[in-house]
Amino acid sequence: MERAIKSAERTVALFELFSAMETPLTVGEVSTALEMPQSSASMLLRKLVSLGYLDLDRVTRRYKPTLRILLLSTWMTRRFGETSAIAAALDRLHDSTGEVVMLSMQQNARMQWILTRGVDRSGLQYNAGGRDADKRIMVRSGLFASLTCSAMGRVILSLKPDHEVCSWVRRANAEAEAPQFRVSESEMLRLMGEVRRRGYAETAGSQLPNMGAFAVAVPSPLDSTPLAVSVSLRVERIAAKRSVILDGLFHMRDQFSNRRLFDSSSAPPSDTGQQLAPSSQATAFGSAGSSAGS
Repeated sequence: MERAIKSAERTVALFELFSAMETPLTVGEVSTALEMPQSSASMLLRKLVSLGYLDLDRVTRRYKPTLRILLLSTWMTRRFGETSAIAAALDRLHDSTGEVVMLSMQQNARMQWILTRGVDRSGLQYNAGGRDADKRIMVRSGLFASLTCSAMGRVILSLKPDHEVCSWVRRANAEAEAPQFRVSESEMLRLMGEVRRRGYAETAGSQLPNMGAFAVAVPSPLDSTPLAVSVSLRVERIAAKRSVILDGLFHMRDQFSNRRLFDSSSAPPSDTGQQLAPSSQATAFGSAGSSAGS
């Protein structure tokens, strides 16, 4: 059973790699990027060729996805055309900020990255080399972040009533892998007040040392589940890039938000009556005070 699950995880990671790199790949490139033995990468690629999901150029020895993969999701594409628009908006946000951009959603007591755009063109930033390792943020779609200590998690929590926030804090604390990822309920409620007042979440060093992030919430094109759009960068660049990042985030929120997500009549974010600030110009939020997650 574990072997089957591992194979499934590698298959999904491979498809994400092709989506990120947007180019045919060799066995060696797949092996390096996914950090798996070359023999395992070769076996996986050959199997997917036999199933019709990949095509092998026998001259260049490079693999690429076939039309069959695209057709798997045509029923969703027909129903939810806005999904591709969100991906394009992430590209524009990355281009305007020059920083790592992530789309994430809550998965139980954690946040899961579901789409990223990063410093390199791949967006997922697998270990491809050729970059200053000290300056890169190594992220992969499908990985998890703290619900209570990340900007993306806090902006999603801010949409919930206070009693639900406290419930998630208790669960996240119980599952935290290190003491620094545990937050008191009173401190989290204080942070929720700041996030709701500003309309965005901000952290600096609470998730990763020397790293900061800004995040806003947008509705999912698939259902009513809120998603978080975040920009992550090194702390020393926050002051210089705050304005352009907030401009981009609020423009994206304005583009995709339906009013129900931010309307207290559908889901009041606070038991005390505090409400998430409605969509407005980023400059109105950019003058907010110190970091919520420092």
